[in-house]
Amino acid sequence: MVTTEERLELVGGVWAYQDRLATAFNEISVLEQMGEEGWELTGFGPLVLSFRRPEDAALRTRWTYERQQGRFTQKLRQELEGAGWLYVGSWMGTYHYFKRPA
Repeated sequence: MVTTEERLELVGGVWAYQDRLATAFNEISVLEQMGEEGWELTGFGPLVLSFRRPEDAALRTRWTYERQQGRFTQKLRQELEGAGWLYVGSWMGTYHYFKRPA
């Protein structure tokens, strides 16, 4: 399978980047909205989610996100990756973010 990064490189495409404010009250809805619009989660920090997507709409992919809460184990990571999820990272050792193309 050719990744978005590989397709972008082949056609000389450019990434657009966007940070969004996110709190415990709106984080899931922000992830859902951004994923529907083709924004890929690339990182996060205090009150912020960072995204990117190709500027060329024809190269965009919709994304689905999964947030796991609690203790992070290799077993959990292997189960999710086995189901097609890509690990993005963990925040404060409590919240663990995964993504996959929708």
